Amino acid sequence: MKKIANILFVVFLVIYGTTYYLEVLSQSKSIEDHAMITLIYFSLLILSIISVVIDIRKWTVNKENISIPWSSAKKPLIFLLLLTGYLILIPILGYFVSSLIFFVVVAYWLKSKKWKELLLVPVVLLIIVYFVFVVLLDQRIISGYLL
Repeated sequence: MKKIANILFVVFLVIYGTTYYLEVLSQSKSIEDHAMITLIYFSLLILSIISVVIDIRKWTVNKENISIPWSSAKKPLIFLLLLTGYLILIPILGYFVSSLIFFVVVAYWLKSKKWKELLLVPVVLLIIVYFVFVVLLDQRIISGYLL
């Protein structure tokens, strides 16, 4: 089971890395930025492939049973789908709207029924993020195509 978790983590890391890589390439004008992020991305890709190959070789040597019961894989897969949807929504709706939707959906999915936990906590957190990054550090936050 640990090897499956390692492989799923590596797959998630590659998906997230690819999204970030494409985002940086689309926004950066400098050739140095392109070269650096490309080097980091392909290093991540090579290390991920090596990690998956090592785990698969261990399986074949030990001849372990690879079956995973659905009950133990359901929650991580649903969270991975929610996180993937969040990453897809960021360029479309922007960071703040996507984050608010993601936090509310995940909190509700984790059985939080209190309105303070569903709405107040994400709003306060996003206000803090806005104040720290936009006001204090003068950084641009990703705005979406629609908003």
